[in-house]
Amino acid sequence: MLLKACDLLTAAIKDNRPGTPAGEWLLDNFHLIEEQIRTARRHLPRDYSRELPRLGNGPSAGLPRVYDIAQEAISHGDGRARIW
Repeated sequence: MLLKACDLLTAAIKDNRPGTPAGEWLLDNFHLIEEQIRTARRHLPRDYSRELPRLGNGPSAGLPRVYDIAQEAISHGDGRARIW
């Protein structure tokens, strides 16, 4: 999914279509995201994500609660990703 998003963002830039701060951040930091995915796969048990607490209702029903927390954090930053 991340590769497809980066491909779409790259194509938009090549077509001189306007981007967003979040899209630019993703392209600039994609290598860091991939590194974190590799680290998680290497160090966490295979079924780790299945053990995370899940939401019981609402638009994110069935998804891990952490996804909803991340979405809320992003929405309050106007979609602008921040690294501290």
